[in-house]
Amino acid sequence: GGRGAVAEEAGGERAFMEGLPWCFVGCCAAGLVVLAVFLRTASILVPIWRGSPVHRIRTSSAIRTMVVLGSGGHTTEMLHLIQGLSADRYAPIAYVLGGSDKTSLAKLAAFPDFRKDGEFHRIPRAREVGQSWVSSVGTTAASIIAAFSVVWRARPQLVICNGPGICVTVSLAAFILRCLGFLDCRILFCESWCRVERLSLSGKIMYLYADRFIVHWEDLQKRHPRAEFHGNLY
Repeated sequence: GGRGAVAEEAGGERAFMEGLPWCFVGCCAAGLVVLAVFLRTASILVPIWRGSPVHRIRTSSAIRTMVVLGSGGHTTEMLHLIQGLSADRYAPIAYVLGGSDKTSLAKLAAFPDFRKDGEFHRIPRAREVGQSWVSSVGTTAASIIAAFSVVWRARPQLVICNGPGICVTVSLAAFILRCLGFLDCRILFCESWCRVERLSLSGKIMYLYADRFIVHWEDLQKRHPRAEFHGNLY
């Protein structure tokens, strides 16, 4: 009995010691992965915050482009913004719309310079107009998951957005995949023309990580030094 107990205890200690190195290696590996992601994220964000982001996309061919459309005035502004994009340079092009957006497709079809070669993707809106903040937690989560799926499949090299809430989930998915090393993508945010003195909520969030941040009023640019002012682009 006594010898058996001692042998059993010794065997347990031996098994523990044999398993310890693998546990240590696993922890070290996980730590290195976290450190690598942190350093890569810092290498992306620090130049952005300093006002010197890496704008150039490493390609000599066409640039896969994703355009995020809001509803109403946001779509009209976006159509004017992208009308000058070269069909040869910015291709293929993909449009992302909110699941409940019933006006953007009609505006696209009526626009004279509409790119008919684009793909269309719908994702749930993070928050509908008038929706309570509490209930928007679930819809925001659904929107983020759908955004990751769309961005992963389209693999854009450039995301262009201009203010609707849906642009935050799409651009955030692209930014996270870039930080993880799965995507080489740049984000261009163009604030709505009606934002004269203050940024929109989407603008306040995307000011933190958009590669280029454009406003249409000089006074607004002075309040946000990293923003660019090029006159009225719409």
